[in-house]
Amino acid sequence: MWSPPLARPAVAPDPADKGKYAKMKGIPIEAMQFSEFTKSGFWNVDDALRPIYEEVSRVVGREFPYPGDE
Repeated sequence: MWSPPLARPAVAPDPADKGKYAKMKGIPIEAMQFSEFTKSGFWNVDDALRPIYEEVSRVVGREFPYPGDE
């Protein structure tokens, strides 16, 4: 099933809205920051995903290259 078309172009959230929302809800703005994990932007899942690509390639008989190895 496909998503319906947008009624208007998508707009990224305004970072200033976070401060307005925090004030409205009585939450300290510091509590609404991204965690260090999120800010790092990377979670190494190679040890979990690489074996899946290898097994599927073997079972199906077709090479499925691991993303980044192409």
